[in-house]
Amino acid sequence: MKSIAALMLAAALAACATAEPREDPFAADQEAPQASIAFADFGSIRSFRPLGDDAVLLEGAHGRWYRATFFGSCPDLPFTESVAMDSDAAGRVDRFSAIIVRGRRCAFRTLVEVPDPDAAAEEAAPAEAEEPR
Repeated sequence: MKSIAALMLAAALAACATAEPREDPFAADQEAPQASIAFADFGSIRSFRPLGDDAVLLEGAHGRWYRATFFGSCPDLPFTESVAMDSDAAGRVDRFSAIIVRGRRCAFRTLVEVPDPDAAAEEAAPAEAEEPR
């Protein structure tokens, strides 16, 4: 009986060991220079766009965009219409800040400046229209 239990335990451990690790789509953000958004408490963050439950795009002043990734998931983020920012005492948002979604604090892992997602979509649209069918 003990040998069967040991065999089943070994098989279960072997099955766990063969699972491939999940690739982090935002791994490059950890190596990129970290950004900060000044005066977040005075309206310098204009809007946000969820990127699933593990990242968010923030639109800052002057059309600058930032991507924040989280230490864990932020499960309510894709379904919310408003968020609050947890900034430092000076009102600055950086990688040590967090976003609050429906009362849950989602701590940032990274905060990096990224290109305007609307401009990237507009550049891709004409290229798709020019392709012959």
